[in-house]
Amino acid sequence: MSHSIIYECFKETVTQFPEYPSIIEQGKSLTYAQLDRRIDLIAGKFPSREKS
Repeated sequence: MSHSIIYECFKETVTQFPEYPSIIEQGKSLTYAQLDRRIDLIAGKFPSREKS
């Protein structure tokens, strides 16, 4: 399965179920919307891989 397909499936889940828990650990959880925002913040710190 390619990374783009996994990403597309994740984004679809975020759209359909933004307030559902995505991660639950030691009594704490993140919703899909919260996880998506954190992923975007982390991804923004990496240089672009676009070809010129």
